[in-house]
Amino acid sequence: MNTFHREKTNLIFLNVCFALLLALIIVLNCVAVYWSGALESYFGFIGASGIGPYESDYTDEELLQAEIDLATDIVEDGTVLLENENNALPLSANDRVTLFGIVSYSWVGTSSYGSAGSASTNVSLKEALEGQGFAVNDTVWNYYEDSGVRYVGTSYDLVEIGWDQVNGATASSFSSYNDAAILVFGRVGGEGEDLPTSTEQYGGSSSEDMAQLSSTELGLIRGAVQAGFEKVIVIFNTAFAMEVNWQELGVDAALVCPGTGNYGIYGIANVLSGTNPSGHLVDTYVYDNFSSPAVQNMSVTRYTQNGSTVIDSYVHYAEGIYVGYKYYETRYEDAVMGTDGVGDYDYAETVAYPFGYGLSYTTFAYSDFSVERDDDRLIVRVTVENTGSVPGKDAVGIYFQAPFTEYDRENGIEKASVNLVKFGKTGEIAPGGSEEIAVAFSIADMKSWDSAQTQGYILEQGDYYITAAPDAHAAVNNILAQKGYTNLVGEGDTDLVDTYTQDALETFTEDDATGTALTNRFAFAESDGIYLSRTDWSVMDSWDPDTLLGGLSYNTGTTVIDGVLTGTHEMSADLASKLARTGWERSERPADARDDSEPLFEQPTGLLMADAVGAAYDDDIWLQLASTCTFAELHGMFNRAGYNTRTLESINKPATSDVDGPPGLASFIASWTGFSFPSETSVAQTWNRDYAEQMGELVAEDALRLCSAAGTILRARWSIHTRTT
Repeated sequence: MNTFHREKTNLIFLNVCFALLLALIIVLNCVAVYWSGALESYFGFIGASGIGPYESDYTDEELLQAEIDLATDIVEDGTVLLENENNALPLSANDRVTLFGIVSYSWVGTSSYGSAGSASTNVSLKEALEGQGFAVNDTVWNYYEDSGVRYVGTSYDLVEIGWDQVNGATASSFSSYNDAAILVFGRVGGEGEDLPTSTEQYGGSSSEDMAQLSSTELGLIRGAVQAGFEKVIVIFNTAFAMEVNWQELGVDAALVCPGTGNYGIYGIANVLSGTNPSGHLVDTYVYDNFSSPAVQNMSVTRYTQNGSTVIDSYVHYAEGIYVGYKYYETRYEDAVMGTDGVGDYDYAETVAYPFGYGLSYTTFAYSDFSVERDDDRLIVRVTVENTGSVPGKDAVGIYFQAPFTEYDRENGIEKASVNLVKFGKTGEIAPGGSEEIAVAFSIADMKSWDSAQTQGYILEQGDYYITAAPDAHAAVNNILAQKGYTNLVGEGDTDLVDTYTQDALETFTEDDATGTALTNRFAFAESDGIYLSRTDWSVMDSWDPDTLLGGLSYNTGTTVIDGVLTGTHEMSADLASKLARTGWERSERPADARDDSEPLFEQPTGLLMADAVGAAYDDDIWLQLASTCTFAELHGMFNRAGYNTRTLESINKPATSDVDGPPGLASFIASWTGFSFPSETSVAQTWNRDYAEQMGELVAEDALRLCSAAGTILRARWSIHTRTT
């Protein structure tokens, strides 16, 4: 009897185990089918080959060298020299230097996806400097290595080791490597990874934000200055526009060198040893990051309904067009001209380095400026002369100013004081040599959007100022000088200004490419909040960063959620109703946009995927290819399309693994990756289109072997938005 019960119990147990195992197999099978593309990527599926007439122009070894060379060039031409007191840079050959800062050891390479993460470099800063003949302090280097402390881009923790600790452990080595102290500070943020506007919960304080040097980092600078090093050099190894809170500490030279990728670090070593940097800023660097209009709507937010907070949050883009230099320089011009409503604004106390700023180891002068009309475009020429003693390159910005009329004021048309419309980069110019920069742009490029009356673009009657300048502030000063103003911050050059006169109002009511009628398609998105206008800058002055209220803020109240002060705004009944919708109705697309016609499948077109190589995105061949496929194939294409595309046997399309990343191709699912180039900010700071094109070509070469890249714009110091301004 006992034996029978025991056997029965065992049988039940086995049946239960078998049932659980079968259920697990079914679940895993379903998961594997659904995520088959990702699993294939992870376990070694590389991607498509043999589609179209594309063949590599390089062997693998040649490609790697070409990528290293380009990355090095980008960093050399994209590094911005902010300060260079008494020609502290370049360093002398065989100088003996000491590296300080955690990031000097764990250098910020670039992002691994989106724009977040801190990819390691293949070469250390120490190796790169030693390759240029510098002797690097091993004692301090080994101290950082042995500390185990690393800068991790996916964490906001301020991990810097304080001066007292570093000095106490390594001070005896300073005298042997005192030609220069090189301090490196870094930040990484990105897609879904905005930098915190307070570092209190990350090892800092409530009075510090992540886009400024912390008290610990400032202490390192003070310590290095007091330790008696011949020169103190600071490198900002970040794409973020760091607040300028270090200028008065005795720094001899400062550089901005964003993420350098796998090998671009060679470029910064070359710059320190004598290669002339020619980078120019693509942001405005200020003394107080909270001076930006966008900041007044950067808090954590929640809607309320009947006084209770709900999960939905909001972002109010109150700044409109006034982002970066278009705010700082426009308000400056209005202050110089004594315009009503300019409010409390002191440019010299606000802006440290304007958009386009960048020093060189040499100097340049502009001459022979001219603007010539050629049908519907303007051709601008300017000569750049190297007036210094070493070879160098320079970037020239071409800016325009449109007339700001009474019609604009009455109809809410906003115009910046200057707009960068074109730019040029010289080649290397020898001392005493010169080069002409010639660029052309369409007169229509100076038009403005009129949402109130035309619901299209307008080119108003009047004088349009055109100027050439090294940066946006110089551009405004040139135009102000031309207007006769003398109370400038800096100087203006009237020889670098010309005008184009628009004789009559011209309107643009159709899209140039498609002929589609223009209209305000996003009027429904306009909020009931305040939007910034140059007719009244003073509205910004009432904002209180401690309460998150006033000024441009959309917040009408505050609450505390998880210990964080959170702005609140009562949700309208109309918005609540829209958010409650589901399905097609929630999209708010017009009813006639829905296509309920019978789809076509398995049509005998005789076409294959290779037939579409080079076809335009709106070519009929794509619809024909889709109609050739089976229903199951097309369903699999969109339903299982995460970072891959499925095989379509009907048209001979192999499966692909699709990856992205601003600096090159990388997969966070699989372990493979392409070459990591310098960050997009580094490329932008070169002001050289050729580098961007060359980088694209080499990324495509990687794609031939591995399977896309993206760009971002900073709305404010701590955030990355894919946004055009």
